[in-house]
Amino acid sequence: MAYRPLWVLAGLIFVGVSGIAHAQSAGVVCAYENLIGSVELPGSGRSIAVDGGRAYIAAGSVGLQILDTSDPSDPVLLSTFSVPFENESLDVAILGEYAYLAEGRRGMRVVDISDPGEPRLVTTYSSTGRGRVLLAIEVLDNIAYLAYGDDALHIVDIANPETPELIANCGRKGAVRDVAVSGGVAYLAVGALGVEIYDVSDPNNPLLLGVRSNDFSNAVDVEINGEYLYVSDSSDGLKILNIADPADPVLVGQFGPGSAQKAQIIGNRAYVVAQDRLVIYDISDPAHPREIGVNEIHRWVRSIFVREEMAFIVGGSNDGMRIVDVADPKSSSVVASLGSYGDLWHPSALSVEGAAAFVASSTGEMRAIDLSDAKRPVVTSIFRTRTDYGKNVLDLKLRDEVLYSAKNGLAILDVSNPLTPQLLGSYDIGQAVYGIELQGDVAYLCSTNAGLWAIDVSDPNVPMLLDRYAENSWIYSASAFGSYLFVSEADPLRLSVLDTSNPSDLRLVGEVALPSGAGKAVFANGYAYLPSADYLGIYIVDIEDPKNPVYVGSFGGGGRVHQIAVRGNRLFAADYFKGFCVYDISTPESPRQVGLYGRARSIQYVGLLDDFAVIADSNFGIEVINISEDCDVMCRPDTNNDGTLSPADFSSWVAAFNSNLPACDQNSDGSCTPADFSAWVANYNAGCD
Repeated sequence: MAYRPLWVLAGLIFVGVSGIAHAQSAGVVCAYENLIGSVELPGSGRSIAVDGGRAYIAAGSVGLQILDTSDPSDPVLLSTFSVPFENESLDVAILGEYAYLAEGRRGMRVVDISDPGEPRLVTTYSSTGRGRVLLAIEVLDNIAYLAYGDDALHIVDIANPETPELIANCGRKGAVRDVAVSGGVAYLAVGALGVEIYDVSDPNNPLLLGVRSNDFSNAVDVEINGEYLYVSDSSDGLKILNIADPADPVLVGQFGPGSAQKAQIIGNRAYVVAQDRLVIYDISDPAHPREIGVNEIHRWVRSIFVREEMAFIVGGSNDGMRIVDVADPKSSSVVASLGSYGDLWHPSALSVEGAAAFVASSTGEMRAIDLSDAKRPVVTSIFRTRTDYGKNVLDLKLRDEVLYSAKNGLAILDVSNPLTPQLLGSYDIGQAVYGIELQGDVAYLCSTNAGLWAIDVSDPNVPMLLDRYAENSWIYSASAFGSYLFVSEADPLRLSVLDTSNPSDLRLVGEVALPSGAGKAVFANGYAYLPSADYLGIYIVDIEDPKNPVYVGSFGGGGRVHQIAVRGNRLFAADYFKGFCVYDISTPESPRQVGLYGRARSIQYVGLLDDFAVIADSNFGIEVINISEDCDVMCRPDTNNDGTLSPADFSSWVAAFNSNLPACDQNSDGSCTPADFSAWVANYNAGCD
């Protein structure tokens, strides 16, 4: 299975940081979360409605799922109302003892939910005409408003739920995505056509009041709050219209993630879901909304329902429902972030020194970031460097206000004033440079087909070649330690140790075979740790005698570790697939995972700054995470999550194994295999403090 670091029931969604845990028993992993509860469900949650102590989920091809949420920490699936073959439940609305399901091309189905354990089909309503797709439903005062995505808005009398009757239709054919009704007025999201507004005070005779089209790329959801209409635009964020005069809607604000899918407005807060995150805004001043919280949920969030400071969220294939405490919107594992989709897209290198960070992007831009207040990072400049040293930069090193940049050679920039960086000097080797290591006045360049280059940078204006090593080899990385340089080579696959006491005469003094190429090493307690260039995790090499290195083993496999950093007995890994992983290396030969920031979206680079980790992510830009404090822990072998370890957890693990659920993965290798049984036994015997 694809690795999903989700553990409490369906898993933890890591949305409430308090830091990294101290050493725990083998079965404990520290998680960042303020999740109240969750439940793993089959199907792809498309929409959710909460009524009383129950949640009703339109779960795609699975149908309607009814859950008891009276105890938010322990939601229970009561029943599933299946849909016929090739049907999909796309939306659900509740009125009294009936659920109204939007089922795409099959129209609307009315379900009696008076007994939530035994839902019963009452009737079906289908629009005449081929291929019409029902996307959304709004029910109010015995009227159902049906948004047909390729037809129009159908207004249906449901006074008798057993015999729904079409009484009128309106809206542009082929465009209606969603509908909201209040005060006798219906507001339609009509995709690229924007918003249409109809007087439905007489449902039999809807009248067009107004249209707002120029401000929208793809309006997909509408929500009403007093005199304002909040429109989710899947290409352009959330937009606010003043609808005091419905015939003349006025755009007063725009904000939010560009991929906004759905919003719910509660009081002075807007809760916006966009692909894999929940973003919370203060809208007390609708013209100037302010972001006050970001919670990372899971891929492709579809729908949200907020009630009494709890957000009920569904979406993603087999991801079920999450219940998140949003009482404090600021409670999030992200201390701060810069960038979003499309911004800082695909960072290609990161370097942090003191209170400064520099990020290179594959687009050719560089950003200078002031981290003097880690909770409020500020981009001080964005500059597009010359193409010979800026675009597709593969590594950066910042030292003493001088930035060393690698692409097809070395470029050296004075960044003492980040607003006006100045090129000092450069050295072109005619090959791609994948890494830079600084040792004294020497910069070592790792090239793809031309070996290792030692460049004298004592005068940054005139860098000069000192020596070369393995001139025809691919060098993955070079890492300085004392008077030695540890070099990962491709042919043969080995970690070579060079004596650099005289950089004009590099000498091989030791070597050890590695399973694959490796990235830049970090050093702690007589050991070197190197991220594998494949999917084998992090290599451990004993370097107590640098001239006789010994390969010990590896850990943290199953992902794609791009870069690592170390502080004390903690190793921090930027894993492209798993996320930001933290390991306890107090026992160097047997590290164990103690922390995970589960955003798990293309994290590539990590740097440390005081009590914070700075990470660069291809999707979300720069983020700053607090790594100083303890956080809540979870007990890995407690697979049924009842707070105790008992034989019942074995049965729960077997069920997870048979269903390929995340709880199966007990050895953190990203897969569910029989080896996880042995890992579960070991975790169980170790217990949880």
